[in-house]
Amino acid sequence: MGNAQEAITDYEAKTQSNERVAFVKIATSKSPLAMVLNHHFDGEDISYLCQRKDGTQKWVKNPDVTLFENFLVEYWSNYEYHSLQRTEP
Repeated sequence: MGNAQEAITDYEAKTQSNERVAFVKIATSKSPLAMVLNHHFDGEDISYLCQRKDGTQKWVKNPDVTLFENFLVEYWSNYEYHSLQRTEP
C-alpha cells in the first residue's frame, strides 16, 4: 500500500502544474444560400437539402418560411412542373 500511496502522491504533484486546454474550431460556411435541391419528410418535420453559393450543401430542418420563402416557392414550383412532366404521356 505504501508504494501505491507514493505513486498517487507523485502523480498528484506532477499533474497540479499541468493544464489541459482543448480548442475546437467549427468550420461553417459564410456563403449565402443559392438554392434548395431536395426535401425529406419525417413525420411532422421537413428537411430541405440546400446548396450554398460556394457549392457546399446542408440539410436544414424546418426552416423559417419567412427567411426561405423565395427559395421554397421556386423549389416547389419546379418540383410541381417536373412532376407533371413525368406523369404526362
